[in-house]
Amino acid sequence: LTPRAERHGGDETATPCAVLAAHARALEVLEVTACTALSDFGALARCCRLRELQLSYCAALSDADALQLVRAIPQLQRLHVAHCVQLSHRFVAALAARPASSSALDELDLSGC
Repeated sequence: LTPRAERHGGDETATPCAVLAAHARALEVLEVTACTALSDFGALARCCRLRELQLSYCAALSDADALQLVRAIPQLQRLHVAHCVQLSHRFVAALAARPASSSALDELDLSGC
């Protein structure tokens, strides 16, 4: 993926995540491991059927981005964010503080964070 999706209906400013979310809402598994050019992770929240999301080694992924994805995609079962260097204890604390009625992740990989 390139930093800008140059051929998205003439919209040269659309980010790769926005293009993907607009055209792949039925995705259940998405792996974008080590895609260092990605930064608009919030757009992935529109992929509302995701069960598994692998974002390991995505250096731009922040606590707020990761938490937004977990909140926006209630059926998300597996989240891999290994070696996402911007993630901190705040993300883990926010996950732990979620209400019991929130869907729980079955698998969370925080290796190297």
